[in-house]
Amino acid sequence: MIPMPNSIVQGEGMPFEISEGRTSIYVSHPELSFAAQQLQQIIDEEMQLEIPRSSSPDAPIQLRVDNGMEGEEHYHLEVTHEGLTIRGGSPKAVFY
Repeated sequence: MIPMPNSIVQGEGMPFEISEGRTSIYVSHPELSFAAQQLQQIIDEEMQLEIPRSSSPDAPIQLRVDNGMEGEEHYHLEVTHEGLTIRGGSPKAVFY
């Protein structure tokens, strides 16, 4: 990951599994559309899975701009058994 995270906390439990028909991507901000498209392309190329966009904020993969984060380049990546969330201080932080 670039930039490298300030810290990593490894959790326990089952991994998050991306699967066609059950996984979708939600974006909280229109400027995250490009990031979602790139993620969809990577998943398609690497896993041969087509993952659609979703209008539901409960989608398993969430890309979010968090205006409360300190710094435009800061991001938070969280992966649980239920899903994956990338929050960033700006759309650029979420993308990179």
